[in-house]
Amino acid sequence: MHVQIVSDASRITLRQVNALSPTTENGEAGKSVMEMYKEAGLMYNAYILPGATEISYLTDSKAKKSNVSSDGLKAGGQVQIVDVDDSNVDVAVVEATEGNMSGEWLTNSVGAKKKIVITGKMNNTDMENLAAFTYNNSITDLCILATGVTSIGSKAFNRCTSLASISLPQSLTSIGERAFGYCNSLTSISLPQGLTSIGIDAFYYCTSLTSIDLPQSLTSIGEWAFSNCKSLTSIDLPQGLTSIGIGAFYYCNSLTSIDLPQGLTSIEDNTFQFCTSLASISLPQGLTSIGSSAFSDCTSLASISLPQGVTSIENFTFSNCTSLASISLPQGVTSIGIGAFSNCTSLASISLPQSLTSIGEWAFENCPKLEDIVLSGCDFNVPSGLFLPATTSDTFSQSSPVTLFLRDVPAAMFSSNAAACQSWGGVSWKAIHYDYNGPDDELYHTDAARYSGHWTAP
Repeated sequence: MHVQIVSDASRITLRQVNALSPTTENGEAGKSVMEMYKEAGLMYNAYILPGATEISYLTDSKAKKSNVSSDGLKAGGQVQIVDVDDSNVDVAVVEATEGNMSGEWLTNSVGAKKKIVITGKMNNTDMENLAAFTYNNSITDLCILATGVTSIGSKAFNRCTSLASISLPQSLTSIGERAFGYCNSLTSISLPQGLTSIGIDAFYYCTSLTSIDLPQSLTSIGEWAFSNCKSLTSIDLPQGLTSIGIGAFYYCNSLTSIDLPQGLTSIEDNTFQFCTSLASISLPQGLTSIGSSAFSDCTSLASISLPQGVTSIENFTFSNCTSLASISLPQGVTSIGIGAFSNCTSLASISLPQSLTSIGEWAFENCPKLEDIVLSGCDFNVPSGLFLPATTSDTFSQSSPVTLFLRDVPAAMFSSNAAACQSWGGVSWKAIHYDYNGPDDELYHTDAARYSGHWTAP
């Protein structure tokens, strides 16, 4: 809907009309949409986007906003000024011609204007040329109305450090690599329905970004896409999301909680590393792999339960999780990597599944509160009937576990393998309880009724 803004001595009247050009003073009159009272002598042309609930208007060189309620205006929209007669107003309207929007033409058209509206029609080459705006520190507002826009090209608005408001077209399906990287004045963004992918580093170092609305159509988030978004407190991930790249939320240190979609099968390396405010996370039951350092340095994470499909704990996955007091490892985990739980200074006990075959160097290094380890060691597929997972001399370095609980290991089996049990992990065990049949909860570890045999170091 086009609107003519007509001014007299005390009043501005907005009238709905047919098409207006920047020089048109009179259009075909329609109903009055809104009236504003102000100083005399100004006349502007404006364009209201479909679905608008708010109208922007200009007095001298300042932009103001006023609520509007009218037939023809629908909830959920946003208004931008398109045609402006006042040369002092800091708005640039760029009308794209498909295939002819070069980077040089863009920069000349915009100049030092702060608010940019792109109309017309664009193709893929035009979208790539948006990279001409890289390092533009003047732009504060961006509205793309042009048709044909399916992607925002690589580095299009990278390091536009003053950019605070973005309106993207509904036709958008992808956001390219570093498209909005280092836009550290951007506080929020709503992405259009239909968007399916967010590229590598797309919003990295958007340090003022507190919230983002992700559409249900989104299926992939690229590597480091939201890394160092240090003001981001929460994010709702759509259920259709199947891929989250390496380091996607690295150093989002204000993020307090996140629910991962059920279709997600893997968490990549460094995905949530240094999310120091992350206190809880719900992992999908279909998850099968968690990458190296995925939750490293999540210093507020107190507990986590791993789904049954997870088969390995990679290197440093939970290192420096200093609040982690308990973790449930599923049956099926076969290996625990180097430094996986190193510096988990609140971890008091852990139960290791029967499927476990190896534990890497420094896996439980500097876990000073770790006293009890429950181990399912019975395996009748080996000659002795007892299988203890392989360790190194440094597996429990700078930790001092004191009590080993051997689940389902009867007295005769323990007796014939006592030396191996007493030295397992390079630890000088003070006590071993065998044939333990209690739960993993450490509250039951002192209940003698839960085990049939006991060995104490001399």
